[in-house]
Amino acid sequence: AIVTITKHPGRLLLNTFFSLRQYIELSPELFSWFIFDSGHDSKEVEYLQSIQSAFPIYIYKGYDKGIYHALNASISKISSSRFSHIIFVHAGDCLTPAFFENCRSINLSSHSAYYFDYCLIDSPSRMKHPLLNLITLFEINMLWRLPSTHNSIVYPIDKLKAYQFSLSYSCASDFDQYIKLLEHDLLFQSVPVLGVLVYRKGFVLNRRKQAYREYSNVLRSKNYFGSLYWFIKSLLIRKHV
Repeated sequence: AIVTITKHPGRLLLNTFFSLRQYIELSPELFSWFIFDSGHDSKEVEYLQSIQSAFPIYIYKGYDKGIYHALNASISKISSSRFSHIIFVHAGDCLTPAFFENCRSINLSSHSAYYFDYCLIDSPSRMKHPLLNLITLFEINMLWRLPSTHNSIVYPIDKLKAYQFSLSYSCASDFDQYIKLLEHDLLFQSVPVLGVLVYRKGFVLNRRKQAYREYSNVLRSKNYFGSLYWFIKSLLIRKHV
């Protein structure tokens, strides 16, 4: 199941549709698109509504109390008897042919989540400084951050139903959920192919100080050094970031 949480998406929603159109049309038993829209009616949403009879597109409209509340609502709507796994993509994100091909070829296990490589659409050639790459790899290996951006991870639905996104966090609920899933023996396996073209990295990039403080809180009772690491890192962020 492919899920998009959106509000006033504009043209971006159609960009996502065109990247997955042929796959949901040919294999609706494997791939269907669920859109949860909390904004006003738009011509893009109206267009997708007009073609629902030809494509497995399911559109839900309603009020939500924030992104994590909307994600939980989306999980509750999707039947785990029909779909075994779920991926969350932003409006504007594009899934690659390699993503669909690998999802078909991998024997998806309910005991595993799978994360794909990704790149940013607006700056595909932008590379981090090698030192920053090493720091990120260190954080991942220490289990102090997600192994990839959350919108390149394919999760088993039944695990997300059991361990939903906490509404206690503004930026770190996906990390909190990741830690809980690890504690309950979910494996995170790498699929080393480019699976997702990400339209934007997400609002956490612009709220790093708050995010790092929340990461610290997530680890406070679980990993003293990890909690201290994120707290110190938050102090190094300029106040306005």
